[in-house]
Amino acid sequence: MTKAPDLPPIPASTSGAEAGQSGRKAGKTGTGGGIPPEAGAPLSPANFEELRALAVAIARGEARVSLGSKARAALGHLLELSGHPALLSITSLAEHLGVNPSTLTRLSHALGYPGFPAFQRVLLSSSMNAPGIFYARQAEGALVAGNSLRGAVTRLCRENQANIDRFVDHFDEAGFAEAVTMIMAAPRVAVHGIRQFHALASFLAYGLRMIRADVVMLDGNNLGIAEGLATLGPQDVLISASCTPIRRR
Repeated sequence: MTKAPDLPPIPASTSGAEAGQSGRKAGKTGTGGGIPPEAGAPLSPANFEELRALAVAIARGEARVSLGSKARAALGHLLELSGHPALLSITSLAEHLGVNPSTLTRLSHALGYPGFPAFQRVLLSSSMNAPGIFYARQAEGALVAGNSLRGAVTRLCRENQANIDRFVDHFDEAGFAEAVTMIMAAPRVAVHGIRQFHALASFLAYGLRMIRADVVMLDGNNLGIAEGLATLGPQDVLISASCTPIRRR
């Protein structure tokens, strides 16, 4: 019978409870530290789409990553800052979000990144994609998931549920009440939306016409945007729907 070779002693820095801490640290930083992560340990999202998917899973309580309320709110805001100049610096980003830079560093580690720079590269990658790439990838994902129609529908529903959850978390009650007061008190309300937001603007105008008079849509099919704006007075209200990737016009 062959004698088993003597194994080298375990260094003191990785023995006992410290070894467990080292394993947890390796899991949080992916494979960047040279130590393979534990089974089930969180891995850092490689691109913006994976980061958004992870945020949705965290919001639904389906991810292995657990974030506090402040970190979860910060992550939700970060996903809405595509192309924003504040992303270029941890200091300016922290000031924009109203948090300490250390909060962003801890968030980076919790998501599996070795530090904020790696997290920052993923956040900036969304602003460097070619136009239309998001929709192309969505369509590609739908085709790949064609074998599981229920899975694709479930994922879409949960993404929308997560969006509603974020809306509730960031709901500005005072601002909403002020907007309602302005809309109801204005002599005339004009609603404007371009591209995919035209449907939202049209539906909003339809709903407002159910509860008040003199609601108009600003689009090329009616008077035109310039002519429609010219009819508004000082006390009238203009509602324009858009999002960050669409530049102001």
